[in-house]
Amino acid sequence: MLKINKIINDRVVDFAAEELQKYYRMMMPQVNEIQITYAPEAKDGFRLGLLEDFGIENEAKDPKLDDVIHIDADENGGILAGSNPRSVLFAVYRFFKLNGCRWLFPGPEGEYIPMKKIEKQFYHKAADHRFRGYTIEGAPKMRQALEYIDFHAKKELNTFGLYQISTYQQRYYFHVHNEKNRAKEGFDPERAETQWRALYECEIKKRGQIQFSGEHDQIAFALGLNPSDRQAYVDGTKEFPEDVFQYLAMVNGERTFYRNDIYYTQLCMSNPEVQRKMVDAAVKSAEENPQYDFLGISMGDNSRTHCECEECLKSRPSDKYVKILNMLDEKLTENAFFVKGIVKM
Repeated sequence: MLKINKIINDRVVDFAAEELQKYYRMMMPQVNEIQITYAPEAKDGFRLGLLEDFGIENEAKDPKLDDVIHIDADENGGILAGSNPRSVLFAVYRFFKLNGCRWLFPGPEGEYIPMKKIEKQFYHKAADHRFRGYTIEGAPKMRQALEYIDFHAKKELNTFGLYQISTYQQRYYFHVHNEKNRAKEGFDPERAETQWRALYECEIKKRGQIQFSGEHDQIAFALGLNPSDRQAYVDGTKEFPEDVFQYLAMVNGERTFYRNDIYYTQLCMSNPEVQRKMVDAAVKSAEENPQYDFLGISMGDNSRTHCECEECLKSRPSDKYVKILNMLDEKLTENAFFVKGIVKM
């Protein structure tokens, strides 16, 4: 009987042990008895834990963010360790990659798992970049999003962003740009932003990935708009409230939404009321979403859309952006509110 011993008690390491069991059996189906146990003192079988559990130096500057993996194992077991629980999972996947496994595209059909004897591997590597990841952007249906979160971890990408779920997934279910060939499918934006978001967040955390959100949503929140209505505004099926136009960037002498798109529109960042609204919206988002590791604060997409009013022309957009971030820092400090990370992505 082959043993997989978890040196630490952690949900991500639990998942790593299950993945080790699954792919070991797929490579060597003849081994049909693999026992997973929590055994901090184990000296045999596979041992999954943190680098320090095995007396291995952890060179990560910030162990929670920086991934270092260590592998010293063969078919009978050995050490699969990392600088954090997420890295232990990455060590499992790397162990199988070194033995010829490939994850070519999301989903089980994208896996290449050779049936062969597992060979001894020694590997120690710190990731080249602290943040490696992507977002839900595109047009995925629910199953595709779940498969991509899983694929993300198998490619040893440690960061995943969730924002504007309803807008991006609506593109799939409504078959945007393919309406003549495909009828709209049933899709509930509210369910996507609540139940589906919760499901994705659980799958992200099961793999220990760094989770961020916010981004351009903060522009909508600052204006009192719902980001989920983005496509309705773009399509012209919903009209913007008149009172928000005063806060928009002036471009070519007019304050309006660029392409009717919340995400493509800049704000008049020299306006003290805009600055206040952006800060208050970010604080509210941070307070309401403690599950996020980082909160993105972004300006609008696209070029040549920054405000051209007399006051905004006195400084660069980046100068005003930094001013708003400094105001946000003061507000968070004033409220004694701890935020794990607020960054521009």
